[in-house]
Amino acid sequence: MKTKELLFDTYYIYCVLDEKESMIYIGFINDPKRRFAEHKRFSSNPKIRKMLNEWGEIKFRIIAEFSDCDLAREYEEFLIQKYGNSIYNISGNDRI
Repeated sequence: MKTKELLFDTYYIYCVLDEKESMIYIGFINDPKRRFAEHKRFSSNPKIRKMLNEWGEIKFRIIAEFSDCDLAREYEEFLIQKYGNSIYNISGNDRI
């Protein structure tokens, strides 16, 4: 499925890590600084919210970088499917 053209040069796949450095969430973004700030301010994902409440901090890691939006989204979906039982993604989140 082709997405509408976005006006960004780089798209990132990132993960949120728990206190044991285990990946718990995989996301797609075009502005890491903005998105990480949004996660820290408030996350609709209950696992991330719990981590913020308990530890006050969450860790982020960029795991891939793409110049093509569709390839980035496909890779994000691949990783979500691959790690589906061990991560806490909420389906239907199209935010970047």
